[in-house]
Amino acid sequence: MSWSGFKKTLNRGTTTLMQKTGQVERTIDREFADEEAKYKIFEKETNSLQKDSKTYIDSLRAMAAAQSRLAETIDIFYGSADRTSEGAMAANAYKRAIDELEATVTRELEAPYRTTIQEPVGKMCAYFSAVNDTISKRNKKVVSNEFSSLLSVAKYVVQLLDYDAARNRLRKAVDKPGEDPTKLPKAQQEHDEAKEIFEALNEQVLNDLPQLLDLRIPYFDPSFEAMIRMQIKFAEEGYEKLGAVQRYFPDNVRDDYASGQLDAQFLEQQMECYRYELPTTGVISFTENCLDELQKYSARLFAATSARASLRTVLKESKHTGGEKDYLKVVKTVEDYLPHLHGIMKTVESLEISFSPDLTFSWRTTLGSNVFQHNPRISVVGFPAEMTFTLLTYAFALSNLARSAIINLGDYERNKHILETERKIKDEKLQFAMNLLCRASGLFSYIAQVVLPKTEILNPEASKKIPDMNRDVIGALSSLALADAHRLAIRKTMTKAVYETTLSPGPPLPKSHPFPALIAKLYIHCASCYSSARSLAKTFGDGDVSSDLQKYLTNENSFTLALAYKWLGVDAGESGSRAGIAVGFLNLARTELESSHNTKKSLLGKGGDIGKENKLWISTELDSVTIFLKSYRKLNDTVYFQPVPSKNELQSLVPTGTPFITMKQYEPPKPSFEPETTNVTSDDIKESSNTEETSQGSYALAGSYF
Repeated sequence: MSWSGFKKTLNRGTTTLMQKTGQVERTIDREFADEEAKYKIFEKETNSLQKDSKTYIDSLRAMAAAQSRLAETIDIFYGSADRTSEGAMAANAYKRAIDELEATVTRELEAPYRTTIQEPVGKMCAYFSAVNDTISKRNKKVVSNEFSSLLSVAKYVVQLLDYDAARNRLRKAVDKPGEDPTKLPKAQQEHDEAKEIFEALNEQVLNDLPQLLDLRIPYFDPSFEAMIRMQIKFAEEGYEKLGAVQRYFPDNVRDDYASGQLDAQFLEQQMECYRYELPTTGVISFTENCLDELQKYSARLFAATSARASLRTVLKESKHTGGEKDYLKVVKTVEDYLPHLHGIMKTVESLEISFSPDLTFSWRTTLGSNVFQHNPRISVVGFPAEMTFTLLTYAFALSNLARSAIINLGDYERNKHILETERKIKDEKLQFAMNLLCRASGLFSYIAQVVLPKTEILNPEASKKIPDMNRDVIGALSSLALADAHRLAIRKTMTKAVYETTLSPGPPLPKSHPFPALIAKLYIHCASCYSSARSLAKTFGDGDVSSDLQKYLTNENSFTLALAYKWLGVDAGESGSRAGIAVGFLNLARTELESSHNTKKSLLGKGGDIGKENKLWISTELDSVTIFLKSYRKLNDTVYFQPVPSKNELQSLVPTGTPFITMKQYEPPKPSFEPETTNVTSDDIKESSNTEETSQGSYALAGSYF
């Protein structure tokens, strides 16, 4: 650096210091400040674009490598057993497709991506670095010709300091004229020259900066177009190569995929209600087994037989139908049959008709535990037993219908793009599913308390051998359905809050969020319902009730208890003064969830799907717990310094659960027909006979009416 340059640098540094202390007036140019702010935003976004573009291609490489390792493992797994099997052939085809896809990424995407996207963006970012160095150092006079306008910005800043310094010297010369008469004219000349240079440069900068910003669109257009084309190519290549693997799959798998059934099966793993296997029944004819000498009820018995035959057909169809089943059709068919069954039972009680003593009803049980997964068909005696299995089918179908409704909803409350009107519509469908479960709970309770005591009269040993006819087991199903309904009620209450926390997870909670203490108490009540149901089911014997049902009750009890701990911790953390308790409860919740996650036991496994391990729901809750735990732990470690209570101390702080909804009591439908001697039962006939004998001897001409 020359002596002249050193002096200028020193003078500019002095001017800058004096400006900061207020001794020299700073020139403020609003127009230039606006343009410079736009330039800084452009620089920031371009640097971010460079970083993200590199992350994208790195992610493609990592995904291709991970897919390759996965395909190799699957190929070895199936090939080691029998390389001629369908599974081995599909695995080998999948490996070949993945290898080709990985080669496509390496050969056809990386080089064009680097040339058309990364290099142009990197070149732009390199210019920013040079310009920023020039501006900050104040002494760099040369910049690449492509962006010579950026040099003007640097000169502008330097010249602005010279102008401010010259103006300050002129003001001092005017305010305090010295003995030297040449000082004022010299200061005036320096001021005028600095002002002229500054104004010329200022005009140039204000013209050049907007042009630079306007050039960014045509400069980046080819890069953006290339990126979109390469993404399309990668997606098309993946679809084509992986689609060719489908021909190795069974036809029903391809059909299920095309119709969306595979997606539905995946969503089934996340639902908050148990799926029952529907029973099937044998053929019965009320007309042939009826002892109706006067043939007064032939038409009605024929209608009852037809209604029951329809029920049998629907149950058979449901059993043999793959994919989504039509549970609504089952519900309507049962509802059509029940009035006929009530009419027959009432007519039998009136002694107007009777049935063959050999009349039995054949049903296949579904709640038993069988090592071969094939529940036995049993024969039961009496219409109360027929009513038991019919109402069980009704309750099972209602519960499964609720489950199907939830599957169709999906995880809508976490959708960041859902509209408010659409969310409310889905909330109403969630309410519909909840009402179905409340009806199912009332049905199970009615069966256990009203129907089964009558059934046991003609089938005294059945309750000890068949779980479907045991009061405690059916009572457990009532508690289970009510607990599932509570889960849906909590979910419905929190849909809006979950949507908002998805956008901004962790504390503080949004204003729309229900009180955490209330949510915790609701989950505690849920857990107690599952625990009660599990205890009732165990009274029949651990090995005699469906293992799927027992696992579901155990897992749901653990999961809802973990969520109760979570919201107790959030409640303590949001209060601001119980950070230690918040950390303790959230640690409990995380331990419970991690245990389930690491041991690969799905806390949301459903009946018939226990073997399918899906940890998505647990992972979501675990992430949420971790976010809250980190926040409250930091608060406790830096502000409150409270001790974290032990597990036993925390258990003593757990409140009693709060019920949110109740079961809907079952009301039997009106019978489709009544006995012709209305309201007369066998007891009424005996009583009437005794009264008639007494009255006939009490007065003369008894029985004669005029």
